[in-house]
Amino acid sequence: MNKEIKSWIRTVLFSILIAIVILQFFSFFLVSGKSMSPTLENNDYLIVKRPFLNYFDYKRNDIIVFETEIKSSINNKKDLVKRIIAIEGDRIQIKNGQVYLNGKLLNENYIVSKNTEGNIDLIVAKNSFFVMGDNRKVSFDSRFESIGLINKGDVLGKVVVKMLPFKKIGDENNEN
Repeated sequence: MNKEIKSWIRTVLFSILIAIVILQFFSFFLVSGKSMSPTLENNDYLIVKRPFLNYFDYKRNDIIVFETEIKSSINNKKDLVKRIIAIEGDRIQIKNGQVYLNGKLLNENYIVSKNTEGNIDLIVAKNSFFVMGDNRKVSFDSRFESIGLINKGDVLGKVVVKMLPFKKIGDENNEN
C-alpha cells in the first residue's frame, strides 16, 4: 500500500475510535413536545452527559432525560426530559397553585405560568427525584401517578448543551 492510503486508513480508524469514546460519555436526545418550554422547545436537539460507572451527581434544577414505562407511538418505551425540582429527603408540596420545597416557596424564574396544578405533599424517597416540566400546563411529570418519583437508575443523563437549531446552541439554562 502506498503511504497516502495508510494515512487515510489511520485517520478513519482514529475517527471511529474517538466517536466510540464520545458515545460512551454522551448521548443525543430530540425534544418532542412543549413540556419544557420556554427552556427547551419541540425539536431541539440536545447533548446529554451519561452517568459514568453509574455515578450520579444530579442536583435540583438539573434537566435530565430518563426512561419511563410509557409507550411511544411505535410501542417503545418513551424517554422524557424534565427538570429536577426535589432530591432525596426533600419535602415537596404543591398547594394553592404554588410549589414549596422544604417549607419555602420555590422561586421558579424558568416557568411561564406561575400556577402549578396539583395537590402534592411528600418526602422524596432515597435514590429518587421529583421532576416537573417548565410548561406546567402541558407537562406529564412526577405530579402524575403513572410517572411519580424518578429512580436514579432510570436516569439516562443530564442535559448539557442544546445543539440544534443552530440559533439556540448553548447551555440548557441559557434563556433564548
